[in-house]
Amino acid sequence: MLRALKYTKNFIRQISPFHSNSSITHASLRQEYLLAKSLLQVQTKEHYMDLLADLKLRAGHDIDHQRGFLITKSNDISRLEAVTDYCRQAWPKEYIEKTVSKPSKNDTLLSVHLDLQDPRNKIVKDFILSAEIIATAARYLEEIPILFGAYVWYCPNRAAKDMVGSQMYHCDREDYRQLKIFIPIDEITPNCGPTTCVDAKATKLFFTHLSKQGSTTSLKNRFTDDEVHTYASRDEQAIVGKPGTLGFVDTTNCLHYGSRPARHGKYHIVLHFVTPFSYKLRDKIKSNELNGALEDIVFCYRSESNHIRKPIN
Repeated sequence: MLRALKYTKNFIRQISPFHSNSSITHASLRQEYLLAKSLLQVQTKEHYMDLLADLKLRAGHDIDHQRGFLITKSNDISRLEAVTDYCRQAWPKEYIEKTVSKPSKNDTLLSVHLDLQDPRNKIVKDFILSAEIIATAARYLEEIPILFGAYVWYCPNRAAKDMVGSQMYHCDREDYRQLKIFIPIDEITPNCGPTTCVDAKATKLFFTHLSKQGSTTSLKNRFTDDEVHTYASRDEQAIVGKPGTLGFVDTTNCLHYGSRPARHGKYHIVLHFVTPFSYKLRDKIKSNELNGALEDIVFCYRSESNHIRKPIN
């Protein structure tokens, strides 16, 4: 009976006019990535690979691809404290609540997008270019990381009748590999509705199981805790920590959820990296932009978000 119900839900989701009929899977994301990378001209590729090789030699952290996440302390606590203090003053929680509104997420996630072309945000931009951040991302992605977005998130995590959207287990789909870095401004505890994931190996097993059962494996789907715990793993990892903590998560390859109703809210910085060959960047960046300096490549994507807010201090 349960299997029949799941098939019915998946069928409705596929034919619904509110959803795209195309199925996005881990395999299709990888195909998109490989195709885009194959189109690089020889001269561009040589320059790009030289930069990447140098970048991967810089001091950073190593993230196990079988796990897909890492929680660690920063190598430079004083520098990170300066960044989080700046963000606390520039975008206080109260200011975010007053100026950011997205009806579907008002109780779960209020996001300020940072404009790194604004010279006042130089401290954040310089931190992103530090070896600890950019070399870690390069080694994990095995590409020069493109900053897809830098944010200050305040998650009120208010009580609701039902869990919706990202409060359920899911995988993101911006690229075949991507990396989000969660940086507490205030301490994040289990009582803050933290981002919580299972590792990449278990996630792969979960989608393999779905495929064998004949269920859709689209990354647009959401999954219950029972499904994930039964067919992937009960070993969840909450991304928690005090200021000075860095939480790296590949949100494509690790099933995860966040911002569930909690006693306290969650206030943190998020840095989001994809590869230059993400389908999301198609027509957004030109191949000749990969001929430039490292900094120009990392920041070659320009977000057109309407949630950019200028620092108030």
